[in-house]
Amino acid sequence: MSVLNVLNVAEKPSVAKGITNLLSNGSFKRETSHSKTNPVTSFRYNLLDRSCNMYFTSVRGHLTNLDFTKEYAKWNECSPDVLFTAPIRSFVSPNCKDIEKNLKEYSKICDWLVLWLDCDREGEAIAYEVIDSCASSRVKEIYRAIFSAVTKFDIKNACRNLSRPNKNLALAVNARQEIDLRIGSVFTRFMTMRYKHRINNDTKVISYGPCQLPTLGFVADRFFERENFVSEKFWYISVEHKLQSGQTLTFKWDRSRLFDQNAVEIIHEECKRKPEALVCGLDKKLTRKYPPLPATTIQMNKDVTKYLKMSSHRAMSLAEDLYNQGYISYPRTETNVFPETIDLKSLVNMFTSHSLLGDYASKISNGTIAARKGKCNDNAHPPIHPVKLLEATNAMSKEHYDLYLYISRHFLASLSPPAIGYESSVSIDIAGEIFTAKGTMIHDLSWFQVYPYDKWSEKSLPLFKQGDKFFPTEIKLINGETSPPPLLTESDLIDLMCKNGIGTDATMHEHIKKIIDRNYAIKSDNMYFLPTKLGQSLVKAFAGYATTGLDLSKPMLRAKMESDMDLVAQGHLKKEQVVTTYSKLMSKIYRSIQMEIGVFDDFMH
Repeated sequence: MSVLNVLNVAEKPSVAKGITNLLSNGSFKRETSHSKTNPVTSFRYNLLDRSCNMYFTSVRGHLTNLDFTKEYAKWNECSPDVLFTAPIRSFVSPNCKDIEKNLKEYSKICDWLVLWLDCDREGEAIAYEVIDSCASSRVKEIYRAIFSAVTKFDIKNACRNLSRPNKNLALAVNARQEIDLRIGSVFTRFMTMRYKHRINNDTKVISYGPCQLPTLGFVADRFFERENFVSEKFWYISVEHKLQSGQTLTFKWDRSRLFDQNAVEIIHEECKRKPEALVCGLDKKLTRKYPPLPATTIQMNKDVTKYLKMSSHRAMSLAEDLYNQGYISYPRTETNVFPETIDLKSLVNMFTSHSLLGDYASKISNGTIAARKGKCNDNAHPPIHPVKLLEATNAMSKEHYDLYLYISRHFLASLSPPAIGYESSVSIDIAGEIFTAKGTMIHDLSWFQVYPYDKWSEKSLPLFKQGDKFFPTEIKLINGETSPPPLLTESDLIDLMCKNGIGTDATMHEHIKKIIDRNYAIKSDNMYFLPTKLGQSLVKAFAGYATTGLDLSKPMLRAKMESDMDLVAQGHLKKEQVVTTYSKLMSKIYRSIQMEIGVFDDFMH
C-alpha cells in the first residue's frame, strides 16, 4: 500500500509545534514555508493504519473577513439602512495571504487533510475557511481531530478517532458574523455620522454591537438604580453579653429590623425593663461545605476577576497561552463534570512534587479520588484543568503562574471531600423577644486547605444549658438606613450576561472589554463598572423610543438571536433564514427610530 501525504492544520503555530513534537517524538524536518510565523514541518506517522508523510502547519485564527462590496465602503454615499440587504463578500485577510499560499501549495501534494483547529464553533468555522483554501487541491479525504489538551494521550487519542467537520457549527458562526456585520454597520454609521460632532471627547466612532449594547445596558441599569434609590431608615435591637473569658457574644434579633421607630423603641424599653435572658433554644448540627464544581470558562472568569483582580479579557489571553504551551486543557468549555476517560489519579500524582501544592496532592492521592459532578456538559471539552506541572521559575510571567495556580487549586479542591464542621446556636428570650447567637466548630477543613480564595472560620460559643438565666451586658437600640445595590463588578456582569444569554463563554470577555475600549464604561480603581456620560446617553436613547416595544439595551433580543444560532448549529434552522429574520426586524426598529429621531437627539445632545 502506498504512503499517503497528509496535510495537518492547527489553529496556532504553538499548537502545531506541540502536536508535531508529540507525534514525531521530536524528530521532524522543516519544509519551505511562505509564512515567517507559521512554519511547515514533516515527519512519518501511522494514521488510521496507513503509513503517512505528515505535513504540519497552522493558521493564526480566522483566515477570512466579511465585508460589504466596494460600492458600499464610503459612508456618505449610501443610506445606512441599505446595509441590511447589501451584498457582502468573504475574502482572505491581507495578513493571511502567506498562510493561504502554504495551504494551497501543500494541499496540491496531499491526499488527506486533517483539521486540528480548536474544538468549538469558531474553530469549526476556521476549519471550513481552511477547506475553502484547499478547494483546488487533490485532497480526497477531510478529517477533524477532536482534542482538549496538547498532551500525548489527547493527541494520540484524536489520531485514533478522527471524525468529520461539522458544517452546521460553521454556519452558526457565519450567521452570527453576518448579522453582527449588518446590524452593527447600520447603527454605527447612523450614530457616528449624526452624533460624532456633538460629543466632547476624542471618540471617532460611536459603535453599536448586538452584544455590546446589552452589556452596557447591565452596567447603566445598575448605575441608574443607584442614582434613583431612596433610602429608608430602620431600627433594630442587639444584645451583647461579655463572658468571663473576655469574649463578647452578640445575639441577633429574630425580627431582624423594623421600619417603625416607635414600635422598636417600645420593644426596646420593655427589654430594658425586664432584662433577664432565658435560654430557650439550643441547636447543634453537622455541616458540610462542598468544594467547588470543576471549572467552566464562565466560572473561571468570575473567580479570577474577584480573587486575582484580573480582567476576564486578560484571563482568557493568559489561559490561551497556558493551553498553547500544554499546561492546561482547552480553556473554553461549558462542562463542569469530568468524563470517565480522564485519569484524575495520575493528574493528582503529578502534583505531589509541586513546591506549593505537593503536600496537599500527596494527602488526597492516598484516598479515593472523586470529583464533584455538575450538570453541564457541552460534549466537546472537559472542565478546565492542569495537564502539565508548572513552577513559578518556568512561567512566562507572574500573571501566568497566578492563573495556573488558581486552575490547579480549583482542580485539586474539586476532587476533595466536603469540609466538615458543627454549627451551633443558642436562643434567648428577653421580655418575649427572641435573640440568637451562632457559632462554628470546624472538624476537617479539607479543600479549604488548598483553596485560599474561600474561607470558613471558627467562632466558638460558650456552653449553655436549656433554662439557663443571665443578665446580658447591654441591650442596644441601633438605627440604620437601607443601602442602594452596589455597582457591578466584572464577576457580577459576567453572571448577568450568562443568565440573560448575552454572548458565549468564549466571547463574554470581549464584549466587556469593548464597552471600555469604546469609552462607554470605565472600571474604577476598586473594580466596579460605571457608565460614562456617552454610555448613559446611548442606553437612555435606545430606551427612549417605544414604537416597536423593543429596547435594544435590554438582553431579550440578543438572547433570542443566540438561541436561534444554537438551532443553526444543531441543524434545525437555516443560516439564511436566521439572517433574513433579524435583518428585517432590525430594519423595522431602525425605521421606527428615524420616525422618532427627536427622542434620540434629545438624549445624545
